[in-house]
Amino acid sequence: MVIIANIADYNVHCIFIDNENSVDILYFAAFTAMGLIPKQLNKFNILIQGFSESSVISEGTIRLPLTVGTRPKQVTIHVDFLVLNLPSAYNVILGRPSLGTLKAVVSSYHLIMKFSMEARVGQVRGNQAVPRQCFAAKLQAEEQLAVPQLELPIDLDARDDLAGEHA
Repeated sequence: MVIIANIADYNVHCIFIDNENSVDILYFAAFTAMGLIPKQLNKFNILIQGFSESSVISEGTIRLPLTVGTRPKQVTIHVDFLVLNLPSAYNVILGRPSLGTLKAVVSSYHLIMKFSMEARVGQVRGNQAVPRQCFAAKLQAEEQLAVPQLELPIDLDARDDLAGEHA
């Protein structure tokens, strides 16, 4: 499920909710887009292995406020994000640490995350269009970074040359 939430006074789109993830991840592209700088990171270099079987060393950690829900049913917690410098369709992955702090229950079928508040229950709705937009934005960024293919105006088929000689 993908949601929109407020992190450090920025409305952050493309936040993937993943109850299987053991850490909360903030991708470096989102980190810099929020106006944060590497000097603000607490150095914590750890080797992370993802589902793609590739490994990456983290840039560090940063503690930021995360607000989910809408007034009057919203809650703010402080999350220790592990910052990774990897390309991703998402800006953030919220894993078990923050979901546990929120006492959140996620239903991907209903596209909703409910969380505990003082004497109430808040909720955040997912949106099917948001993951598509995140993925499309990633593809567009990859296309801009792609090395253009060099097209040579040379015909390497010698049969065409031979056909003209035999006529």
